[in-house]
Amino acid sequence: MKKYCFVLAVFLAAAFACFAQGYKYVDASSGLRVRDSASLSAKKIGVVYGRMD
Repeated sequence: MKKYCFVLAVFLAAAFACFAQGYKYVDASSGLRVRDSASLSAKKIGVVYGRMD
């Protein structure tokens, strides 16, 4: 479980770094799920779909 949390945290950090630079691109066919904390069991609060501004 800790491994998944670490991977998710690294992914989210990279995603937020991209958004901070002004990039707005998601390359996931089913969208990027946004959760209320860095856990796969956390509540899903939204989805960012590919090429969404």
